[in-house]
Amino acid sequence: MQIGGTGKWMWIVLLAVVLAIGVGMWWYTSHQELLPAVDNQETGVAPNSAVDADVQALNTQSSSDDVASIDADLQATDLNNLDKELGDITNTVNQ
Repeated sequence: MQIGGTGKWMWIVLLAVVLAIGVGMWWYTSHQELLPAVDNQETGVAPNSAVDADVQALNTQSSSDDVASIDADLQATDLNNLDKELGDITNTVNQ
């Protein structure tokens, strides 16, 4: 009976597990675009025009990194209603 034989099999099993995880991750990332996209019509959730307007405003921000562009983006960002749903969340948690 060899003492080193068990360690050799342990490394072979560990290598097989790591290889299987790597192949699984590769397969999942390479086939991600084949999965069907979920949209609002499938889920039955009606789009919120206020949220869509906020998202559109964020998407129109400048990609420049100079100080003037960043300041203009910050001034254009509406943070007034940032906590408007906080009361609803608090009530839901306290129920």
